Amino acid sequence: MSAINHIKNPLTIIGIFAGIVEVSANFVLPFLEEDQQATYIWFLMLFPAVLVVLFFITLNFNHVVLYAPSDYKDDQGFMRANGKVDNNAVEGTDPTQGFDVA
Repeated sequence: MSAINHIKNPLTIIGIFAGIVEVSANFVLPFLEEDQQATYIWFLMLFPAVLVVLFFITLNFNHVVLYAPSDYKDDQGFMRANGKVDNNAVEGTDPTQGFDVA
């Protein structure tokens, strides 16, 4: 198995963060009093769900922020996706290009 050399995607960060919370719960939960355990268990159930909902809200309304420049083929693709290039219009082509319509 190869080691993870770097994180390529925000979903990886969210997964690692949620995993750390769940693993740490295994160590902390036995040392809490019963009334605190109930609150902590609710947190452990709701935190990952809220994290996923917030991720998909971000993905829905601002999906461009979830991609690094290295995810694009070239720098121009990144700039166009972020609206940093003024002239990003697509030039029209002949609809019959490459086809014999006769």
